[in-house]
Amino acid sequence: MIELTLLVGNNTKAQLDGTRVLKLRGGSLDGVPAAGTVVTWDEPMVVKEDLGYVASAVQAELPVLRQLKLPVGKPVWFNGHLARGPVRLLSNETGAGARSAFVIDGKKQRVSNTHEEVAAVIASANGDVEPIPTDNLVKSSNNFKNSRMASTNPVIADLLGLARVQPPRPVLPLQEDTRDDIRQALETLELAGHRSAQRNC
Repeated sequence: MIELTLLVGNNTKAQLDGTRVLKLRGGSLDGVPAAGTVVTWDEPMVVKEDLGYVASAVQAELPVLRQLKLPVGKPVWFNGHLARGPVRLLSNETGAGARSAFVIDGKKQRVSNTHEEVAAVIASANGDVEPIPTDNLVKSSNNFKNSRMASTNPVIADLLGLARVQPPRPVLPLQEDTRDDIRQALETLELAGHRSAQRNC
């Protein structure tokens, strides 16, 4: 357990279970003094101790605590094992330094890191790594390996170690006698259908 001082109250002390921390970020946001830290765990808590101190104390209890950068350049610490990302930003979420995002506790956190950096950090904590987004599409080696384009291209298939999928054989035109056989069979079936309908009347 970590003892911290709540921002509100007369130096009221609070106990924090570091293993249950989801996210940490510094103050100077949302009216929180720069020296304070916003702790997200069972419920949000704002403490007087600075982010560096809190992160160090939490990491001693939570080895999967990881760090990325907020769009404004300040650090954000989070439980990498419970995080999912990278997540593609919507058009109204880009700009102001935001380049990627991750999701934790059902909430999207924008960061200034690249998608590749987000993926590497989450992977280091055995979190839920998503395929790398790019230009509204998803770039994934697994998706590419499973694609028909990759498996039908002999050069790409050899590089990826895939079993080649043979392209479909061209359909040859029917010979005239074969067409006559098919036409006769269809006429026979049609005649049999008429006779069956008459018996049922």
